Amino acid sequence: MAGGPMMGAPPAKKNNTLLIVVIVIVVVVGLVIAGTLLALNAFNNTVNSTSDISMTVTGTHTPTSSEYSIAPTTGMTYVQVTVSMTNNGDIPTSVSGIWFELQASGTRYPYTLYVNSDTTSATILVGGTTTFKVSFAIPSTASPQKIYFDPILGHEVSANI
Repeated sequence: MAGGPMMGAPPAKKNNTLLIVVIVIVVVVGLVIAGTLLALNAFNNTVNSTSDISMTVTGTHTPTSSEYSIAPTTGMTYVQVTVSMTNNGDIPTSVSGIWFELQASGTRYPYTLYVNSDTTSATILVGGTTTFKVSFAIPSTASPQKIYFDPILGHEVSANI
């Protein structure tokens, strides 16, 4: 043998695939946790206790066919209620139509999405007031009595019609 460096197999390359997969998983899980915490924080900061909300009915209206996207079913009619809502709390409060119910002739009816002139959502600033329009499908023979606002984490408030 001649006197030169010994030739052999090249050194093995390190396989970093497992390390990369673990890092990606950790980053994704961290982002999911951070996103969840941000969403919960935003929700808790916008859905204030309704004891900080005052609500009064300022009017009712029977929408005409040009005001809704789908006609009420037979024997039903739409009733739109306009409420004035004031935020007496210390943080802005989100309001959504889905948090309303209408009591008519002793039965509660959920908000309907089919009246185009409704207010779908709003944010009431601290000390602010907003006018909100929500509609309900009720039996044609029923008489509206009371409207309820009840967010997921709040306390129910109501106003007579």
